[in-house]
Amino acid sequence: VQRALPTEEGEVILHFADGTPALGVSEVGIGTAIFCNFTPAELSSNLARQRLFPAWMQELVKNLTPESLPDATHEVGASLAATIWQADFEKYDLTGPDGSAITAKVTGDGTQVTAVFEAARPGLYRVGPARTPVWQEAVNVNADEESDLRGIDPGELESRAGAVSPDSGHFVKGAEEYGEVTSGKPVFHWFLIALAVLLLCEMLLFRPLQKASGH
Repeated sequence: VQRALPTEEGEVILHFADGTPALGVSEVGIGTAIFCNFTPAELSSNLARQRLFPAWMQELVKNLTPESLPDATHEVGASLAATIWQADFEKYDLTGPDGSAITAKVTGDGTQVTAVFEAARPGLYRVGPARTPVWQEAVNVNADEESDLRGIDPGELESRAGAVSPDSGHFVKGAEEYGEVTSGKPVFHWFLIALAVLLLCEMLLFRPLQKASGH
C-alpha cells in the first residue's frame, strides 16, 4: 500500500483524518499548482455526489487567481515590465510598435527574466511572433494631452476653411441630413394625412353597403 507523504517542497493545506496529505499547493514558475491526493471517481468515493463539491471546486479556482490584477492600461512614457521565461527571451527579441528591438533593463534568476523599459510611443510591444507572442502589452496615447473629444460646429469648419482660402474647401452635400439628425424631422403631418386617407377609404367602402341594405 502506497502512502502519500509531504516532500517539504510545497504546502499541505488539507489532511485526512490519519494525517495523510489530502491537498497540497506549490509555486511552479510563475504559476501555482494544486495536488489532490484523492479522486472524484465513482469507484473511489462519493465526493462528486456531495452538494458541496461544485462550490468547493469554484472556490479552489477563485483562490488561484492573484489578489490584485495588474493595471491593464498603459500610456506613452509609462514603465513596462515583461516577465517571461529565460529561454523565450533568449529566442525572441523585445520589439516595439514598429518592429524594432527595444533596449531594456533585464534581471533574472536563471529561470525567468524581467525586462523593464519605457514605452516611448503608442502601439503593441511584444516578445515573440505577432500571431503567437509569449508576452504582449498595448500602450495608448496620453488622453489628457493628445486627445480632443470636443464637438465642432459645422459653421466653425466653414469659417475656418474660408479664412484660409475661398477655394480651399466647400460643402458638397449632407448639411440637410446632418440637420435632421441633430434636430429631428417633423412627421406629425404625415399621420394626419394617413388618418384622412383611412377615413376616406371607410366612406367609399361602407356607403355602397349602406345603400344596398336600405339604411
